[in-house]
Amino acid sequence: MASADYHNLADCCPAGAEPLREMADYEPKGTMVDMQDVTCYVAWPEGPCTSAVVVFHDIFGIHSGRHKQFCDMLAEKGYGAVLPDFFGKDPLVSDPPQYGASCCCFLSMLCGFCCGGLSRKQRELSWDTSMGHVVLDCVVPWIKQKGATKLAAAGFCFGSYGAMQCSKYPEIFSCAASFHPSTESFCKSTGEDDLALCNAVKVPQLVVATSMESAKWQPGGEAQAACEEDGTKTTWMQEETQKHGFMMRGDTSNTETL
Repeated sequence: MASADYHNLADCCPAGAEPLREMADYEPKGTMVDMQDVTCYVAWPEGPCTSAVVVFHDIFGIHSGRHKQFCDMLAEKGYGAVLPDFFGKDPLVSDPPQYGASCCCFLSMLCGFCCGGLSRKQRELSWDTSMGHVVLDCVVPWIKQKGATKLAAAGFCFGSYGAMQCSKYPEIFSCAASFHPSTESFCKSTGEDDLALCNAVKVPQLVVATSMESAKWQPGGEAQAACEEDGTKTTWMQEETQKHGFMMRGDTSNTETL
């Protein structure tokens, strides 16, 4: 269960966060689908489906951790799930290890941090630069063609940024959920104001933080106040026993993670 302690260098995750993990024993049930300018993992229930979730992956991408399993679980409950691959052919880490972090994984992360690759990638992924186009012009039309009319967004780690950006469009999205959010650090990389983004959300929010997020992203902090300033409803929680990254990268041998 040993893993490299590289997160002290991260521009996204706090020090001590869950390391990169691959669910080696899980067989995804969905399919990869091209939607114009983006390839997505899609898990869709059999029969009519009127509700769907746009899922925003964490900093390690859609092929790591439990991202695909999470989408499959949504489909089993009757919800369509679309997980866009925002990294595409330029992932932060290639060939993730089955468990923990390998030497190659560590070196690729170290190179990304020290050479500024991660910050550059995050700037390229900002909503106005590319993410908004992918979601609004590629993913949402595909979902609507499938017959889903009620949409939600869910984001993990840096993906919480995307979920909150979707929340500015109440005519499209009904609600959003963010787990162990890295919106604050992502916005620093893109030159945006995370509290201004919070203030712009227009649909109900579920935010689940850990003790590793900054004080302003804890329950009752500045981020929650900014979200609620114009009357938006929020449910803000803290998982006291979990580390940042637990939803997608937590150790499933630990029953508390499940």
